[in-house]
Amino acid sequence: MWSRWSAAVAAVLCSTLAACATPTPNDLVVLDVPGAERYALATEDGIIALDGDDLGLAELPIVLWFRGSPVPDDAVVEQRTEDLGLLRPKSTRLLYSEFAAQEPLPGEDLYIGLVEADDPEHRPFVVDAHLYEDGEFGDLLVVDDWFRTCESIARDFAGAGVYARREGRYVLVGLLNGTVATNPSPSTWCQYFGPYRLLPFLGLEAIAPVLPRTSSFFERRARVFRPDFEYGTDREGHEPNPAGDEN
Repeated sequence: MWSRWSAAVAAVLCSTLAACATPTPNDLVVLDVPGAERYALATEDGIIALDGDDLGLAELPIVLWFRGSPVPDDAVVEQRTEDLGLLRPKSTRLLYSEFAAQEPLPGEDLYIGLVEADDPEHRPFVVDAHLYEDGEFGDLLVVDDWFRTCESIARDFAGAGVYARREGRYVLVGLLNGTVATNPSPSTWCQYFGPYRLLPFLGLEAIAPVLPRTSSFFERRARVFRPDFEYGTDREGHEPNPAGDEN
């Protein structure tokens, strides 16, 4: 009996230590335009920002935070889509997010990367979340936090990252678009006890068009094959060569 309890306690301790050992995402960048200060996200391919009028500037003042100290810089916009812009800082490249190889999985725990608003050291933390109905209604997050509402997160942290924790690290699966959605299938029970307000986010499919073609995300991106005539794949997911093509 004692050995069984010891093993259970050890397993809990190990999982707790593993979670604590995962570095918290610290990738938020401040777009420091007077009267329009807002957040963007430092990624492996540059700074991703929600599109806006300020992205039309020749140079955009930015502030990154490193070990509690602000690091000012300027950035130029390299590419824009209908929803996002890709910015390149002139001189700094500190901490940044790595893209996940695939979208959030059903039942997977997700995390929103935030910072303490009144903290002079700009220390990061994460808020627990999960996909609403495993993504059946699109990219909508349920915030698993009693003290932070969807409205406050959307208002204060538009452009913040959404992460999954895989293989011991946080990887980016989306970006908050700064809006709040009403539950697509509300009921009386849901309004009072369930997730009536939800957080929409831009997933990897929406982010991909703004990334450069050289992005390593496209190389490691997980493709889900299915064996059927339309996709021309076999049951192992291979794409067979046309008849007579030996190359």
